[in-house]
Amino acid sequence: MGTFTHLRDTLEFGLFGYRSVPEVVNIFWTCLLAVDPLTAALLFIAPAAGLIAGSAVMVADIGINLWIILREYALSGRLDVLYFAFQLPFGVALLLYTGTTLHRRRLQTREVPSST
Repeated sequence: MGTFTHLRDTLEFGLFGYRSVPEVVNIFWTCLLAVDPLTAALLFIAPAAGLIAGSAVMVADIGINLWIILREYALSGRLDVLYFAFQLPFGVALLLYTGTTLHRRRLQTREVPSST
């Protein structure tokens, strides 16, 4: 979903087209156009690394989006949380899934002592 959002925004506003946000956020959001699908591919190539990378991207994106929402509210009094209301539960679910999956894999790879 993130890739399509960033692709749509790039097609509509151009590369680095988020004019109302600080430059570092503009660069981060535009870079997600490449980072999101690469992270998704990593899930198939190296699932554990893909889960960790996906979680890191999600945490960074949620943090930045929350900062921009609060910044916008402070500057204009407008509180636009519709997209964030969908992103936050997805991010929390991803982090819970990642944690439980990696923990389960770690437990499965431990050697079971033989009873000889």
